Amino acid sequence: MKMIMNSERPNPRGFGMIDFLIGISLFFITMYAVATLLGNLGKATRNVRQQAELVYVHNDIYSNLTNQKACRNSFSMFTAADIGNSYSNPTQIKDANDTAVFQTNGIYANGSLKLKEMDLGDFSAEDSVVNPDMGKALLHLTFEKTGESLGSKSLVRDIRLKVTRDPVTKNVTDCVSIGGTKDVWQLNADGSIYYDGGDVGIGTNAPPRISTSVTRFARKMVLVH
Repeated sequence: MKMIMNSERPNPRGFGMIDFLIGISLFFITMYAVATLLGNLGKATRNVRQQAELVYVHNDIYSNLTNQKACRNSFSMFTAADIGNSYSNPTQIKDANDTAVFQTNGIYANGSLKLKEMDLGDFSAEDSVVNPDMGKALLHLTFEKTGESLGSKSLVRDIRLKVTRDPVTKNVTDCVSIGGTKDVWQLNADGSIYYDGGDVGIGTNAPPRISTSVTRFARKMVLVH
């Protein structure tokens, strides 16, 4: 009896080594993409939180400086140079009791923000002839975000100050915070604005001492006395 032997082996079915390696590679590529996405999401979340915390820190500094004694304690040893000249660099924001409540290189907002630098200057006189040393100056606040976060590492906010200077040294002798970067109005989180540095005149430069609020309703401006 003769036996006929088939020398050809059947092709194995299932994954081979190359298929296995390709599968492993795709797995790690997918996991890397997911990790990167989650990392960026975490950075974005931290950035949003830091931006929100900055609003509160900025408002706390502004509110503290609405007290004239606190403002004097903070800046009486520093010059408020005219626009175009160099800035002075205060290192502390003090309260009315002469206690430092904010200082450069201090960490705030639950460790998410560092107050990197303060610059005082950009003075402009209200009347350069009558009283050239009474006017407004800007306090520039530079914050630095801690940890890994999206966007710029540095965040800058300004506070406008009403300032009286020594006529010789140009050092601040009296001051109070009156507003933000471009005007005297302050912005609330809901988009409304306010000013608490004095009376506000509408159509007059001599506003009466009357409590008046302005409300927008149905696209009309309504004065409520």
